Amino acid sequence: MPARAVSSLILCTGEGAHSAATDVASLQTSPSWPTIARADWSRGRHGDLELEPGIGLAAFLSAHLGDHAAPHSPLVTTLVNILNADRWRAAGHTPSLVLGHSIGEVAAACMTGLLSHDEALRTAHVLGQAGATLAGAMLHVRWSRDELEAWTDDELRVAAINGAASADGLLSVTLCGPAERVDAWIG
Repeated sequence: MPARAVSSLILCTGEGAHSAATDVASLQTSPSWPTIARADWSRGRHGDLELEPGIGLAAFLSAHLGDHAAPHSPLVTTLVNILNADRWRAAGHTPSLVLGHSIGEVAAACMTGLLSHDEALRTAHVLGQAGATLAGAMLHVRWSRDELEAWTDDELRVAAINGAASADGLLSVTLCGPAERVDAWIG
């Protein structure tokens, strides 16, 4: 008997959601793995994308999971989102809503049919290449609304407020700016 379709929400996450411990073997169970892996990753190409020659898709992912720097991380994040979302769909969870945060918007566009797998991977690759040319960094802080409203800095800017306030009233806030300024904040 076929699995009963379950309406669900799929959230395609932004940067920072993958780690070196992400299970590549489970990603390989995605129905879209063969389609995505069909290109000759070992020759450093997926369609017209120039990737790292000499490694296949699994090795590409393994080499870059947990590395949150452009140019590869946007592509890795997009791959993880697409592969995991397709695993959920294969299990009978039909998304009635697909949301994407940051680079996750690319995978969300793919999940809704606005982009093909190839177009989504190309978009993530181009964004990663563009990001690699920019100097800067991001950090996450937990602030009250008053702290957020009082924040003024000519270099370190609020990039995002990541959802509603938590039970303790704090917001998850992403700041971005010059790497030196972020390092000084952290240091």
